[in-house]
Amino acid sequence: MLDGVIIGLISIMLIFGSWQIAKYIIIPLKYQTRINQLLLIAFVSLGFGAIYDSLRTFSFMFFGGVWADLDRVGYFLKIFLLFMGVSAALRIILVLNEQSGHKIGKKENFIRYFYIILTLVISIVNYYTYETTAEVPFFRDSKFYAYQLDPYLYLFTVVFYIPFFFYLLYKIRPVLKVVKNKQIATQIIVLGILMAVLFNERNINIVGYYFFKDHIVLTIVEFSLIAAIALVGFVLTIKYPRLLEEISVHFSVNSIYLLRKEGGQVLYGNIIRKTDSPDSLTPDRLFLGGFINAMSSGLEETLQISGEIKTIKVADVILLFHYSEYLIGILFVAEHTPLAHERLRQFVKKFATHFESDLEQWTGTLTEFDAELLQDWIDEIFHLHIENKKHDSVKSKRD
Repeated sequence: MLDGVIIGLISIMLIFGSWQIAKYIIIPLKYQTRINQLLLIAFVSLGFGAIYDSLRTFSFMFFGGVWADLDRVGYFLKIFLLFMGVSAALRIILVLNEQSGHKIGKKENFIRYFYIILTLVISIVNYYTYETTAEVPFFRDSKFYAYQLDPYLYLFTVVFYIPFFFYLLYKIRPVLKVVKNKQIATQIIVLGILMAVLFNERNINIVGYYFFKDHIVLTIVEFSLIAAIALVGFVLTIKYPRLLEEISVHFSVNSIYLLRKEGGQVLYGNIIRKTDSPDSLTPDRLFLGGFINAMSSGLEETLQISGEIKTIKVADVILLFHYSEYLIGILFVAEHTPLAHERLRQFVKKFATHFESDLEQWTGTLTEFDAELLQDWIDEIFHLHIENKKHDSVKSKRD
């Protein structure tokens, strides 16, 4: 009966876990944001060990053992990827901090590189010090054993990684603080919990068999946790099919501007997310530098290209464009995704439809556009509840 339980748990884990990984791998690489890539790296790195252990368990159950050399290679790779996955989690939080408008300095980069180097050190030391448990009866007369981290090496990792996890909690606080959309905040927290549970399950895996002699029970506990993670992740993916893209758009959108197509006058501007980095290229700098005006007065001819411009990358900022009969919408983002472009299109269309008569019979009066109404539209379309609003109509320097 217990072998059926293990087979069922492993099947759930492999089917639902692999489906989710495959779903995010097939996202067109052109639109793979840093958050998407890092989350994929983190979950694949942590998940590799789970897949390795499940196939290893199947081998013991149906073939009575495993190929020793290949088994050791899988174990060493599992340990390396486990700690690389944790480093990817740190990188995710730092990217979210950066896209939330917080400066990432030398201290943060030092910590990140320190733990990458520590991963290499742990992996090398583990190669020479790993332990093999005594063989114990398993299923169908097979003898089960496991490779485990040396207890002293494990104690060393605990000493260094306890401060690491407190640092993660410290750095996630300012990210959640700027998220006023409760759904996005909840999704981030759930993803964080799933990753934490997966890491702790892996933590049990690399030393648990050394201390806990009933390997069958421990195996069931492990695969129950992993199967639960896979099922929760599957439900999230079904309920929110654009989950990762939603999170990326939420943090990467900086500001939005509407220009009159004829003449380039700025009709409306909204700085959605401010930055405390003095090196960031802000919309105001582009406006003051005349870049936007140059664009609106014929950048297509200046750059000798045909058709309407859709995207332009300037330093660390990407400008997304959408055109209507009278308007040019410009969205400043850190990363380009189809969802960001889609929401820019929705905002421009709504503005053009609502103020159609004003735009047709343009008098040059910016007060005709209700800033509070426009703010409500932005909150609705971009799923944002914006703090530190700056949504006064921006007066153009060109009449």
